[in-house]
Amino acid sequence: MDEKKIILVNLSKGHVGADVAHILGAIFITSITSVAFSRVDVDEGDRNPFMVYMDEIHNFTTLSLVNMFSELLKFKVGFVLVY
Repeated sequence: MDEKKIILVNLSKGHVGADVAHILGAIFITSITSVAFSRVDVDEGDRNPFMVYMDEIHNFTTLSLVNMFSELLKFKVGFVLVY
């Protein structure tokens, strides 16, 4: 995130299976959240913006995660979500 790198994750149900896609998607979102919250010690002006683009978001979200999206904005993490 702070190194401005790009991560592409193919979680197509046809490629990895529905259960695996759901589990890996949840792990990926949890990892993004954990890294974002670790930026708490970095001055707000020094945080690099980071964008997450997710398709088929309904396969990975829960209500608590939706509420967390607004918290992540404080750490300059933005989301483009496609249902």
